[in-house]
Amino acid sequence: MKLTVATVASALVCLLSLAERSRRAAQLEAQPALSTEERIALASVDESLRKTLRRLVDR
Repeated sequence: MKLTVATVASALVCLLSLAERSRRAAQLEAQPALSTEERIALASVDESLRKTLRRLVDR
């Protein structure tokens, strides 16, 4: 009986570990790996778009 409970518990731990690992892998795929230059370029484009949006809202 104890061996069965231990087996079920270890299988559950393995499944939970696999689920967590899969969730983290999916999050990493969703986040693009950007170089420093790409981050700077995106930040400047973002700032430019914010300024344009402010001008449009003020009209």
